[in-house]
Amino acid sequence: ISLATIYPGPGPAAWIDGPYAPPAMARELGFTLRPGTAELSGIEVRNGRAFLSLEQLGLFDGDTIILLQSPDVEGESEALTQVKNGPIWQTLPAVQNGRVVELNRLEYFGF
Repeated sequence: ISLATIYPGPGPAAWIDGPYAPPAMARELGFTLRPGTAELSGIEVRNGRAFLSLEQLGLFDGDTIILLQSPDVEGESEALTQVKNGPIWQTLPAVQNGRVVELNRLEYFGF
């Protein structure tokens, strides 16, 4: 799976490690995270998230994309809409197969 957040800017981020729970929980459930650390060499990682450019959206190539979004963060919904309307988003396997799930990252306590 791919765990992602699209921040205002827009700025995509891949969740790959702690200190936050989603990556660890996904691994405990038996999922492999895409992108993995091998694909992210040389990319800035802060607080367990790899911050990507829009051109790197293709790294979200998991069978399923779980978007950890929050409509309460100013500009985040608009950034997500902008990315979803872009050409790269439409090429992602999970998007083509209707396997994109959005969770409110500020209101949930687990998958």
